[in-house]
Amino acid sequence: MPKSFRAFIEHSDRSTSGYAASWKRAVSILTIVLAVIVWFASAGALIASALVAFGAAVLGSGHTWLWRDMMAVSLVAILFVGASVLARDFTPVLISMWTKLEDMLGRALVIVHSGTCSFSTRNGQYLRKVIAFIAISAVLFGELVLLKWVFNHLSAMTLVDGDSLTSLVGNPHTFMFALWLTIACIVMTLLLRYTVSAKWQAIYSKPQFLENELPSPPASVPNVRILHATDFHITGNDLEPLTEGGATFHLSALTTIMGAIAHDAGNCDAVLVTGDITDTGSAAAWCRFLDHCPAHVAKKMILVPGNHDLNLQDRTLASKAEQHDWADRRARQINMMAAMAEIMQERAFVLDRASDRLFTLARYVERHQATLDIGSVKARKPTLGVDELWKALFPMVVPIGPMRDGRQLGVLVLDSIKPGSIGLTNAIGTVSPDVIDACSAIMKKMNDRCDAFVVALHHHVAMPAGGSLPDRIQNAGLVLENASLLIDMLAKRGDPTVVFHGHRHMTYTGVAAGSDVAIVASPSATIGRGGLPGTGSWRLLDLFCSEDGCWLLGHTEGSLKQRRTVSSCALGTGSTENASTVS
Repeated sequence: MPKSFRAFIEHSDRSTSGYAASWKRAVSILTIVLAVIVWFASAGALIASALVAFGAAVLGSGHTWLWRDMMAVSLVAILFVGASVLARDFTPVLISMWTKLEDMLGRALVIVHSGTCSFSTRNGQYLRKVIAFIAISAVLFGELVLLKWVFNHLSAMTLVDGDSLTSLVGNPHTFMFALWLTIACIVMTLLLRYTVSAKWQAIYSKPQFLENELPSPPASVPNVRILHATDFHITGNDLEPLTEGGATFHLSALTTIMGAIAHDAGNCDAVLVTGDITDTGSAAAWCRFLDHCPAHVAKKMILVPGNHDLNLQDRTLASKAEQHDWADRRARQINMMAAMAEIMQERAFVLDRASDRLFTLARYVERHQATLDIGSVKARKPTLGVDELWKALFPMVVPIGPMRDGRQLGVLVLDSIKPGSIGLTNAIGTVSPDVIDACSAIMKKMNDRCDAFVVALHHHVAMPAGGSLPDRIQNAGLVLENASLLIDMLAKRGDPTVVFHGHRHMTYTGVAAGSDVAIVASPSATIGRGGLPGTGSWRLLDLFCSEDGCWLLGHTEGSLKQRRTVSSCALGTGSTENASTVS
């Protein structure tokens, strides 16, 4: 008997206590970083003073040890002992702060890089090399200036006869030496991270997209059909405007669209929804979706998380930054987990990495019911455990079929949502390298059930060509940050496969250059590309799958226009001017 997880959605609550203006959040991050730098500089000043004093004593410079000197050395010892005691708690905080600083400053690099990618391949390559040369030269020049300041202050750090260690501790040159040395180390580390680290190399190396090119299939008769409908953007009620565009999404429009999808899904093996099922991840929107999703469609449906489901907030808070460890985001994660478990039940499989065992999604969520109950309580303090449970769900495999030989096709579901709540950050995507590594492990575990695998995620993994300059820049900037790692992992398996995604409300089919990885993008099933409910469409895709891989054979489009004329009353009203195609 299917279990019900809906109660977790209905009991979740939200508050706005975890929000702040985006500029205030940026200032707070920089202030904390500055405080940490000063702390390190102070510690460095003490250590440098102690080293100079010991050196002076060894060289017999006439330095006299006073009780104040012993106190200063003791303070250094206490500093090291305290740091070692607190290392377990302090290290993750420092790593988190460093990551935030690196990503915040690196976002400017990504924007510039995306701009160069919007040009032709040859011109873009030359432009990127010129910009990179100028940027690296400027940073290295700045680093030399910083080091010059460091050594200028170092020359003033000397002990003469009669001086004590405390005279160095209180010397402004000692502190400035440590401060500039700390800043120089941070700048050099950032430069190395941005130029040679695997993380940033993956971000820069965006896969190229070859439109309308597909790997040649070994057969022309399909054995799997998938209905790909994405980006529903369901709101909590008829009066709530969409976060992008401002149109209202009436219930009558939702039921009409769901009815049309249900009609087309009759002879499909799966209904794949690649993210943004809701517009803001609210409990009301999820309940609306569950209430009006036809039962026979729900039995075939596979849900993938989108940035609107997890990152987007109330329309009135669009310019506010959200603390990712506060109750609002945790509530949206709980809503998404509960909806996925309610829809997919025993059909989806999760690999528990600690025990290396497979669990059905329903069983796995049921095991962690206490975590979801804690997360469902309205609280102003951070909710622990929900984020860890969310990350443990992915990668997830949903077998569909069976195919004609009795085997099944595994749909590998990934979470590509990078936490962020303001316009510049909420639509960015990435898949954790740990999750990419875990894909091979769960596919190996599922080999006894599945002959081949396809991938479903929200963000696009390659850059569509053409379009206006703003579209090309957005396409480049919003590509999955480490898409090259994902494509490489799939290509190294040696089996042709297909990647399904939504996010950009665009329709295209092609292949990632240099691989047999086909890519399928579908528009919003409800609001199309312009943001008006009732103008969307979905795709029906025919695949041939075997133990040698999976090939896309063909596709047709489904929409309301092909079913019936929907009245303007049913479609809802509202302004669609400036409706963004970024979801």
